[in-house]
Amino acid sequence: MSHPPTRHARFLLVLSLAASIAATSLAQEEGPRGLDALSDDRLLTELSRRNLKSLLDRAFQENKTPQSKRDAVLASGALSRLQGNDTAPLAERRKLVAEYVKALPQLLNQISDPQSLLADATVLIDHGILTDQQLLEYFGPNATIMTRLQPV
Repeated sequence: MSHPPTRHARFLLVLSLAASIAATSLAQEEGPRGLDALSDDRLLTELSRRNLKSLLDRAFQENKTPQSKRDAVLASGALSRLQGNDTAPLAERRKLVAEYVKALPQLLNQISDPQSLLADATVLIDHGILTDQQLLEYFGPNATIMTRLQPV
């Protein structure tokens, strides 16, 4: 037959439980905060997306970023800027999409941030595929449009 815990035992149990919860929450909060929590790839991609050239150049210099990775980050940023610019001429949008597709092998090897790659894929679908797909659906098969869609 077990006896219910005494008031003192319950107090100690609650106190130890509270201490373990506090220690766990403090251990979780000790990670990097603010800009330190941002990976270098994510920082470079975000600066490129916002078209902050001077800060991006400084980050490239500080991180001693190789030229191939610079090109990949710039291509990713150009494509994301395309997303917010629906007034850009169709030829310019196609040029940006083509530049991104050309840099895609480097992007996949060098940028490890899946969120930025997913965002780029969404923009690529919206601006590189859907317009031409709608033309094909409306007018029927067209060799020129099909050739343009092939790399995308």
